[in-house]
Amino acid sequence: MDSIDFQTTFETDEYIFNEGDPGDCAYIIESGMVEVAFDKDGRKLVVATLTKGDILGEMAIIDRLPRSASARAVVATEVTAIPLDYVSQKIEQSDPTVRMFLRLAMARYRDLNVRLGHVFEGLSLGQGEASSDACESTMELQNVVSQFAEMQKRIDSAVTKSTPSESTSLFGEETLEITKLLVTEEKLLKEAMTKKEFRLYYQPIVDLASNRVVGCEALVRWNHPSGEQLLPSRFINQVEDSGLILELGYWIAEEACNFQSRLFNDFKH
Repeated sequence: MDSIDFQTTFETDEYIFNEGDPGDCAYIIESGMVEVAFDKDGRKLVVATLTKGDILGEMAIIDRLPRSASARAVVATEVTAIPLDYVSQKIEQSDPTVRMFLRLAMARYRDLNVRLGHVFEGLSLGQGEASSDACESTMELQNVVSQFAEMQKRIDSAVTKSTPSESTSLFGEETLEITKLLVTEEKLLKEAMTKKEFRLYYQPIVDLASNRVVGCEALVRWNHPSGEQLLPSRFINQVEDSGLILELGYWIAEEACNFQSRLFNDFKH
């Protein structure tokens, strides 16, 4: 996760990834245009042209198989990366049944892509010919597109409360913005551990009977890169969801013990 630039711009004709590459992240297109294509016996077959708000590269990070196509920036394109380890963690935290159906959906999606490639190849070979093969390819294309649309409709109904008539796309702008925010905040949390942005403040515990300080309550705060000091209520849920809670807990215990040791040395006389 640390090796990926979350906000990246690809120049015109620059490849975002190539067919056969391992999947290290998916991408949300912020601006620009991306051509998705695969190679078939030395010929490029374009399967999609994506623009702002579209997602690409998601299959390889879900089913852990090599990239099934290449993605090229048609114009200068800005993307937000969603890393493999982030997605893997969320999948592992999900219900086993949900994971099973997700893997199944990806397998069928890849199968449709393969069939679509065969159809495109048949149409390309049949150009200029009124052949039965070209006719069969056209019918197969209609069949594949229909199956793809039906699968997308089912996935949409499974992940959103809105009906198909209420939504024109699989992912709403609000969903994409929330995803980008969560990914960015998790990255900042991991960096906060290495950059020592967390601080402990000690609130004295006073015995009113003796009027003596008998202990301290350790209060953790995050000096956020925005300049704001955040209370645990602003970040503790994400720390737990990201798996950083143990690391943060060990750090708090170590810091508190060091503080106690310093107090002992300073006031032992």
